[in-house]
Amino acid sequence: MSLPPTHIVLSLGILCLLLGSLVINIRLLIRFRKHPVDWNLKGDRLRTQPWRIQDAVALLLLVVLAQLASVIPAIVAYELDWINEHQRTVYAIAVQTIVFPMVGLAVFLHISRTRGMCWSELMLVEDVRPRERIAFGTFCYVGMLIGFAILAFANYTILESLGYQADHQEAVEILLGHNSPAWLKVQLVIISIVAAPIIEEIIFRGVALPVCMQRLPVMPATCIVSLLFAAMHLHVSSFVPLFAVSFAFSLAYIYSGSLIVPITMHALFNGINILLLFVLGDAPENLLSPP
Repeated sequence: MSLPPTHIVLSLGILCLLLGSLVINIRLLIRFRKHPVDWNLKGDRLRTQPWRIQDAVALLLLVVLAQLASVIPAIVAYELDWINEHQRTVYAIAVQTIVFPMVGLAVFLHISRTRGMCWSELMLVEDVRPRERIAFGTFCYVGMLIGFAILAFANYTILESLGYQADHQEAVEILLGHNSPAWLKVQLVIISIVAAPIIEEIIFRGVALPVCMQRLPVMPATCIVSLLFAAMHLHVSSFVPLFAVSFAFSLAYIYSGSLIVPITMHALFNGINILLLFVLGDAPENLLSPP
């Protein structure tokens, strides 16, 4: 059975990305062996940010509470048989994807004003042009792909061997569903590629990571933030892959000193995953880490 041309082109593109990722990792391994990175020294630049632990807790807590509150009407309507399960999912996803960035940004702006932190100070720790940071974020994204692909495949294989059927997040079900509203699919794509990378990176890398690093060395702090990031998505099948990408985002932020770098990586990660969803459809091996 021959593959559709789009599948062949996309498969070749993925192969090229993985080969490029392998080359990047070999070059980085050689470079870091000659010139080891002092991660704690790199982290000192972020520890000076004026965030406090109550800022991170308030930001995370308010975002989670807003997310939970936004789905209560749909749950109540479903329990009263006013809407069916699909309608409940559509409503919940539509509201959540709007509430999350709005609440997250509003709370962050309020906290940043109270701490005297301006937007440019958060986005650019070093005085480097944004386009250079976007280019470096793209480089880091490609570099993390080979490790992520191996880990994601291993995670998927282990879950299957244990009898756990890997499923999709509700947002992915909406994107794949033929009876899902077109407007909601468009909303999900925009939120996943634009709003979610910005807000999630502000919360986890911009605020939570510096707070953790004020009390812990770089690697333990990075692990804690990555655990929180993976847990926030409330999806067992994606927990390990999401922990891995969060760890990569954090290291890229610490190394570069600019939040633009992990935002770029996050946007590319979500965008490529969505492209795989639309082109390859419901193939489990291509949905190892939904957006």
